[in-house]
Amino acid sequence: MIATSVDFSFELALLVILTGGLVSALVSKRFGASLLVGYLLAGVAIRQFVFPELEKRPHELQLIAEGGVLLLLFSIGLELSIVELAQFGRHLLIGGSVQMSLVALPTFLVLYLLVGWSWQASLIVGLAVALSSTVIVFKSLAETGHGVSAQGRRAISILLFQDVALVPLLLVVPLIAGGKGQENPLLRGLGLILMAGLLVGAVWLLRYILRRWVAGRLANLRSPELVVLFALVLFGSLTMATHAVGLSVVMGAFAAGLALSDGRLTKQVDALILPFRETFSAVFFVSLGLLLEPKLIWEMPLLVVGLLAAVIVGKMIAAGLALRLTGLGWRMAFGTGLGLAHLGEFSFVLASTANEDGIISDFQYDLVLLIALLSLILTPQLLRWGMRWGKGAGEVEAVTGKPLITFEQGSPEALVIGIGPAGRQVVSRLEMEGYDVCGVDMSPVNLHELSMQGFRTVGGDATDEVVLRDAGAQNAKIVVVCVPDDQVAVRVVRLVRQMNRKCRLLVRCRYVTNTSVLRSSGANAVLSEESVISLALLDALALLKPAE
Repeated sequence: MIATSVDFSFELALLVILTGGLVSALVSKRFGASLLVGYLLAGVAIRQFVFPELEKRPHELQLIAEGGVLLLLFSIGLELSIVELAQFGRHLLIGGSVQMSLVALPTFLVLYLLVGWSWQASLIVGLAVALSSTVIVFKSLAETGHGVSAQGRRAISILLFQDVALVPLLLVVPLIAGGKGQENPLLRGLGLILMAGLLVGAVWLLRYILRRWVAGRLANLRSPELVVLFALVLFGSLTMATHAVGLSVVMGAFAAGLALSDGRLTKQVDALILPFRETFSAVFFVSLGLLLEPKLIWEMPLLVVGLLAAVIVGKMIAAGLALRLTGLGWRMAFGTGLGLAHLGEFSFVLASTANEDGIISDFQYDLVLLIALLSLILTPQLLRWGMRWGKGAGEVEAVTGKPLITFEQGSPEALVIGIGPAGRQVVSRLEMEGYDVCGVDMSPVNLHELSMQGFRTVGGDATDEVVLRDAGAQNAKIVVVCVPDDQVAVRVVRLVRQMNRKCRLLVRCRYVTNTSVLRSSGANAVLSEESVISLALLDALALLKPAE
């Protein structure tokens, strides 16, 4: 043991957890594993070897961990496009509802009728088991090239349904907890439903106000700091408001993200809060690992293995049937369903909330966490196996014999990064040459003119891989980097080249001394402002010579 007598102060706990998160993230990146799994395993290691006598998380640390959950829900709301949800249509509604019902209901009946758990605990665990990880599946689909395939889009539609369903599921927790106390659960339920309805109305009103009067004025100020402050004020106001009326604060966080979604500020806000979200989320998942009891594996190995197998098989069957109803062939449906046969990050959130409210016991909570962790570790490989097995079925067919709904590819032929005066001219020239162009810039003001002209635009920091993937850099034929900072340009070029080895990469740079670095980083052609200006000055000088 490293330190059995260490005082588990808040400062020391936070330092150890952040260090563990950093080390686990580096190891996970090195071996291509999920960061979520790495964080949880880091928490387990800290619990076993650093603080073996720890019983509970310090209150301050728990507050930071809960902050991670709130920022996670805020980001989910921010990234949920109402337009995109409408495009998924019946795939989302039918596939998502069938999958969750076929998992939650049998799990509830087995735990309540056969195992003997309380109906409250059985219901919460059944709902937690029904959830899968959007983050891990989306990343795995992108890595295997199935992100824009028919089966990939249908799998994502089921996961989006789960993300949306999380909010009412979290509303169930205080209803059940209220039913265990003295308060009339029926009156409490009606009150919470009324407040939730008012919250929905408030979100729609906020979306209208932000689009009509706020977003444009805020964007014109050209200040990322003000955008962050505004987003945090909105985030804090709605979480405080939901808490004041008796709703879960996570509903307020989700509502704040939803109010900002589909707008001019969406991508910029998401990019700017990314460091806060990732840091707080790391603390949350590492601290979850602190509460995990791995001794269950060797104390009850048959129970753990049996439950893990039951979860994987049961969720694969449920997802396979749901995907079949959306139009996939049997083999492809069950192959893709294997990739959804796990518990997700929001299973932890739901179980953690129920554990804190006394609905599920510590043993039940440990069991859910352990099965979730083991299933997440297996998910990337299960998805690869499932896609490989399903691929042998040939092309997907529709159940009804009608053509499947087609989705836009979403990847442009040309990508222009940095939409200043030079970038706008490049976009215009590429359009004249017949290319489908997407523009990327940190400033929504710079992007506004392009979007009004019908171009696809993505707001955010181009040194962030997520932003580049949203823009379609991995499939672009031509990428033009027009950012005014050479060091930023180097980072962008390296990242683009890692994602896309085949594209033609043209870069603008300010100083001729940086051209060699940019070429060695992967640029096919580099134009320095110093060289171009020197030639222009020489031409101008020739024109100024007096006639002989």
